[in-house]
Amino acid sequence: VFSRSSGGLVSALAGVTQDLPFVWVGWPGTFFARKEKQEKLRERLLRERGCVPVFLTEHIAELYYNGFCNDILWPLFHYVPLPVINTNGER
Repeated sequence: VFSRSSGGLVSALAGVTQDLPFVWVGWPGTFFARKEKQEKLRERLLRERGCVPVFLTEHIAELYYNGFCNDILWPLFHYVPLPVINTNGER
């Protein structure tokens, strides 16, 4: 059984996926060592959900999610100071 992530990126792009052709690319959230299982899942996800899975090892998934995403991407996109615009439209 597949379920959609409830993360911020999924929520932010939900409206776009209704109006434009869209393919999700990402880690399916579990590990598949056998290539046959990976190929079956790849075909099924693309057919049923419009998704292309990227298969990672446990080690790479840990480094990517808990390292790069949480330590680099999340702060970069959540702590970016935006320009302040006053009521006259001046910055």
